[in-house]
Amino acid sequence: MRCLLLILLAIPAFAQGRLYVADSGEDRVSIVDTQARKVTGEIRVPANPGAMAASEDGLRLYVVSSTRNAVDAIDVKTGRVVRSISTGPLPAGIAVSSDGRRAFVCLAGGDGIEVFDTASFARIKTIPAGKSMRNIYLTPDQTRMIATSTGDKKLVVINARTEQVEFEIPVSGVPGQVAIDSDRNLVIDRIFVQVPGGIEVIDYRARKATSKIALAGAASGGGFGITPDRKALWADGAIFSLPDLKRVGAYTGGDVAFASGGRRAFVSNPDADSVSVIDITTLKELARIPVGKKPGAIVVLQ
Repeated sequence: MRCLLLILLAIPAFAQGRLYVADSGEDRVSIVDTQARKVTGEIRVPANPGAMAASEDGLRLYVVSSTRNAVDAIDVKTGRVVRSISTGPLPAGIAVSSDGRRAFVCLAGGDGIEVFDTASFARIKTIPAGKSMRNIYLTPDQTRMIATSTGDKKLVVINARTEQVEFEIPVSGVPGQVAIDSDRNLVIDRIFVQVPGGIEVIDYRARKATSKIALAGAASGGGFGITPDRKALWADGAIFSLPDLKRVGAYTGGDVAFASGGRRAFVSNPDADSVSVIDITTLKELARIPVGKKPGAIVVLQ
């Protein structure tokens, strides 16, 4: 299989304000200009793009393909796949260290998290973390990673420097996506976790669940995130104000990401082959951008 694949459309200049959208139905990543609100380029990837993560400097984008047991590394400046990295069974979530030197890949078909050197693309180690690891997130202060084990129904907290598990937090059901609630000093207060039938609220300091918000369809894999101003949680179709967790609105679609100075949300619509642009204050849809088939994960580079 080819390792280098060319962009089929014109590549926009290396600049701020772009979305990268994984079009799983067309084996491509669409490049969207957030100002013009249109697709300005695309990157062909070998098969079924899933989860994505970018390096902190925005120069490298990593795209997971669970059907190929691989991660494709993309040079953002050239828009080319520079390397396809073989992984263990069913790679799922991916995170990149703050210095960009390591990529951490969850194995949904295994019992750990694979660690790759992003310069050599060599597998460094596998962190034994739990059964069927699914999602992984770098904490706001970039000192730790929080991963989900769907097989063991727990969160796993990993030290980003030592790359060792520090502690675990059990949850009531199979965990889906995670949102990390921190203060202005990036100190973590709560973690919100998708579980069947609702959202589990975790006290990070106490390392335990303290409450659960009932929500039909939770843990279905829909969008999940906290707005940049830390005033709202977008969770699988529902919007809650923070810190009081009052339901204040709703949205539809798949993955969600925030950009444009924190004023806009971008939501993929896999059933409509588009991405919605939503004002996070008024919750009005400002535009709907056509992309490829079955868009899923979104990464914002600003």
